[in-house]
Amino acid sequence: MHEGTERTAHGLPVTENPPRILIAEDHFFVALDCEMQLRDAGFDCVGSASTVTEVVDLAVLKHPDLILMDIRLAHDQSGILAASQIYEQLGIRSVFCSGHADAATRAEAARACPIGWLDKPYTPDALISSVREALLKLREPVQEHVVE
Repeated sequence: MHEGTERTAHGLPVTENPPRILIAEDHFFVALDCEMQLRDAGFDCVGSASTVTEVVDLAVLKHPDLILMDIRLAHDQSGILAASQIYEQLGIRSVFCSGHADAATRAEAARACPIGWLDKPYTPDALISSVREALLKLREPVQEHVVE
């Protein structure tokens, strides 16, 4: 290990262009904790939003690499709707974070083409692992499905 290399709290080297993450969460302290955990792990948190309009606007403005999307946002708004709009308009994928990950919810969320799921409540390690896994999946080449 090179002694002069700056490292994150998780021991990873700090890069010049860390992955950019947008957080969509209606509970302020959950969003704040999530942001701190991600920053400590070396990610760039480009913002936090609690409503559909806020998260769509921030995605357009900041163009993150990945969005951590709560299924239920403020004012009973749908994170699935926000993720779908963002995916259709910008091609940005989301990891859904929710305590509502039943089969019906997952089926409804399929239109947003989620890159992962993180069940609440989650640990800091589960959060970081989910984000890393999602970012790795985003780097994989897209495979076309051929129908015969």
